Amino acid sequence: MISLDARSTGNPAARSGPRILVIRLSAIGDVLFALPAVRALRRAYPDAHLTWLTEDRAAAIVDRVLEVDDRIVFPRRRFVAGLRSPIRFVPTLVEMFRFYRSLRRRRFDVTLDFQSNAKSALAVVAAAAPRRIGFASRSGREGNSRFQTDRVIVPPGIRHRMDKDLSLLAPLGVAPPATLDLHLDVPDAAIGAARAFWGALPGAGPRIVIHPSTSAYGAFKRWGVERLAELGDRLRREHDATIVVTYGPGERALAESVRRHMREESWLAPRAEALVELAAILGEADLVVGGDTGPLHLAEAAGTRVVILFGPKDPDVYGPRLPGSSAVSANVPCSPCRRRACPRAVCLDFVTVDAAMTACCAALVAPAS
Repeated sequence: MISLDARSTGNPAARSGPRILVIRLSAIGDVLFALPAVRALRRAYPDAHLTWLTEDRAAAIVDRVLEVDDRIVFPRRRFVAGLRSPIRFVPTLVEMFRFYRSLRRRRFDVTLDFQSNAKSALAVVAAAAPRRIGFASRSGREGNSRFQTDRVIVPPGIRHRMDKDLSLLAPLGVAPPATLDLHLDVPDAAIGAARAFWGALPGAGPRIVIHPSTSAYGAFKRWGVERLAELGDRLRREHDATIVVTYGPGERALAESVRRHMREESWLAPRAEALVELAAILGEADLVVGGDTGPLHLAEAAGTRVVILFGPKDPDVYGPRLPGSSAVSANVPCSPCRRRACPRAVCLDFVTVDAAMTACCAALVAPAS
């Protein structure tokens, strides 16, 4: 048993098949995009022992993937803080060495590197599985492919990250499924609390969530507060919608700013202490609107349609997949781009309230799949 942040589910000792390490460290949306591939792998190899290596911020999601036997957390935040501290630098290096050594002791037969970058390469090398499957250089990033025994080139025409992840299963003889299973198991207690919250709100119209924030890292992907407020007002007036604004840690002020700019009544979501609690709130809504960020993909995994407002990133790669969901983007020359920051995201400036409203109305009336 690994000593650092590991847990087991079910009865993994009963598995007699190969020991497979799935590597998808971050981000939340990308971890969710890997779910259909992991489920397809489980169906093809029911006796395999599946372990998922992820970062601390996505561990709560992996905990709810019932097809996985073990979860190992790479404590990125603790390691980064330690490496930046003169006092903790050496102890952190020792801890990191022990972490990677523990991967080798697990004696994995196969590693599946969905991340395929320099960060995941350390885990691939440390695990030292006889068979190491990852994306070829032109499909992955940062030259990670030289550590793989099986280098997968993504077939032409495949662009979405979810489909790309499914293509990584080809060396194991696993074909993409006919339908994508996006479902994330949410605890009954969280669902009960979410239903109690929604049930206490007045109104018989559709339940609509506005999620204005992104991570600080992706702050340039946020749509304007004033436009979100205008969209909320229109949805409230034209559909008698119950508007709830959600937020993550450190984002409450932004959520309250949206509500202050609204003229119509709205409500602030309860503070979610864990991702599964946020998933439960989103799962009880009829529609979630926001930028290209993990909670929007979490809403889809909870079974709720979304309208994602895209700016710098490509909706063909990161867009929603649930029937009835949609992406709204502006056709500007510089978008999509691979920048990690932008002094003025004009791509989002050209995403209008009218366009977002049209997408929301279509999602609300789309037939159930």
